[in-house]
Amino acid sequence: NISAYWLGFLMADVHVRRSYGYGQAALELHLGRKYLAHLRAFRRFIQSTHKVEYHANACRLSVRSNRIIEALSKYGLKFDGVREPIPELISNRHFWRGFIDGDGWLGIYKMGKNARVPILGAVGTERIINAFLEFAGNSTQKPSRIKRCVKPTFRVGFSFRAARKLIRILYTRHTVSLHRKQIIANRIMRE
Repeated sequence: NISAYWLGFLMADVHVRRSYGYGQAALELHLGRKYLAHLRAFRRFIQSTHKVEYHANACRLSVRSNRIIEALSKYGLKFDGVREPIPELISNRHFWRGFIDGDGWLGIYKMGKNARVPILGAVGTERIINAFLEFAGNSTQKPSRIKRCVKPTFRVGFSFRAARKLIRILYTRHTVSLHRKQIIANRIMRE
């Protein structure tokens, strides 16, 4: 479950670089400095001793490892930017929580004076968004349409009952999530 979460998070946020003469390929994870604890959690998960680098309001972990890069490619994360999860991941809620934590959003949209509408969505390549829709369609019975943003990026969003149901599926009974999004999910699930 924890491995699936980190695969989803990496599908959203990691940059995979070829070796270019350095001997080994590298994965680079850049996050806002406010997510330093999450970056450190990932570093502990992969048992890395690589240093976290700090730049203004960002932090970065760069890990050179052909072994890790080969393992990631078996799950659908490749050098050329292809993000196509293997079938076993498409039905895995922990994978999608990781992806939403990396390239998604959830929140409460205020409509009028009293209405509070839960929302959940994601951005990514057409392949990964279609895979998310497959998962969401199996979970909510109400898939949403894909909207093209800037090529090659697509987004999909859910609201009302479909969003609330997906949030419950993704953000209950687990051991790892992005703290900020877990707080929002908890608030939505209490309402």
